[in-house]
Amino acid sequence: MTDRFRILLCQLNPTLGDIAGNAAKARVAWNEGKAAGVNLVALPEMFITGYQTQDLVRKPVFHQTAIAAIEALAADCADGPALAIGGPGLEGAGLFNAYYILKGGKILSRALKHELPNETVFDEVRLFDSGAPAGPVAIDGVRIGTPICEDAWHEDVSETLEETGLAIGLAGDIDANKARAARDLLMQTQALAPVLDEFNWSLDLAQLTPFARWFPQNEKIPRVFDTRFYLADLGTGAVDIEVDQTENSRLFWIDAQGALDMAEAGDIKLIFPTRRNLERLALFSSYEETKAHAEATPVKTIIPQIDKSGDKPMLRIVEDAGYPITSELLESVARG
Repeated sequence: MTDRFRILLCQLNPTLGDIAGNAAKARVAWNEGKAAGVNLVALPEMFITGYQTQDLVRKPVFHQTAIAAIEALAADCADGPALAIGGPGLEGAGLFNAYYILKGGKILSRALKHELPNETVFDEVRLFDSGAPAGPVAIDGVRIGTPICEDAWHEDVSETLEETGLAIGLAGDIDANKARAARDLLMQTQALAPVLDEFNWSLDLAQLTPFARWFPQNEKIPRVFDTRFYLADLGTGAVDIEVDQTENSRLFWIDAQGALDMAEAGDIKLIFPTRRNLERLALFSSYEETKAHAEATPVKTIIPQIDKSGDKPMLRIVEDAGYPITSELLESVARG
């Protein structure tokens, strides 16, 4: 592993729709990086097309031309530093906001944006599919993560460590004692980077399998949470967990059906999204079965809707998102 890694960050201004012109700018930047002896030349999100593309990116001839331009850049920029560049990506029938690492004449890696903004001037949920979280890629012996914009904002890994003491989405020498010490350090520093440095850990988001996204939209709710759910295999089974005295007051291990049984007995209360997710998890007897189901079921944004067409109002969700039960009497939802 090298003791120095040099990056040329290129905050350039691409022209929206000018794929050839933007590719030419990328070549100029790469040549400057090569002359300076850097390891990586990094360009912004969706650089090859310009941003935002809006509906233009949905046109097959446009996104196919952009992807071809990135492939041509990989061939042209083979004998020098790695080139990181944003552009559209295709996988199966999905269209994604992607970030490419080009090295040695080929596409070394491609990350697909997971957290799609859907507010103010952004409507990426309409334009793109949500990709699975990507792990780091090795460039000249250094592991580099390439989260795209909002993918770097969300604190799934750090919040899980802080609130429960569970170290998921992390790679390195991890055991219960180190996880406990890491949690203490995280609560002291309120930052994940010092924890990773102290314990020589790295992020490995490929451990997390997207399971669901719930985004209730109701003007009567004072605070709305756009919530993502992930599957992860802790690998050790149940370990000691402790409340953090801020966002939780009770923690315990239980399987999905056990939690539903506790709710039926009145021992705990379950809000509508939690109940629906537990019912879905209870369909499976192992992590492997659940993971296979999640990978085969595209994550759709779940927005519960009130249906007043029957005798009593119902709260409903879409039928094709993997949930065995998709409705509940509104009056029972309100009781938890």
